[in-house]
Amino acid sequence: MLRFTNVDHEPTRLPPVYGYRTHPLLPLRQALDPILSQIEQLDEFIKIAQTECHFPSEHGLSHEESASIYLYTMDWGEKSL
Repeated sequence: MLRFTNVDHEPTRLPPVYGYRTHPLLPLRQALDPILSQIEQLDEFIKIAQTECHFPSEHGLSHEESASIYLYTMDWGEKSL
């Protein structure tokens, strides 16, 4: 999944995410378990993110939160979905 694709497209205005604070925080692997079989090498990328993320965080993020952001910002190449 390339992060820099579609840069010439107009941005889409998305509604804010509501209700996320009412749900418990899950470990990254558990949160992504429902889609694990749909994304090639996701399990390996999760492990990389958990190992390479910036922790402890000067912003007070948990290890799982830091790994989630790391995973979100990784360049996965052209074949991810």
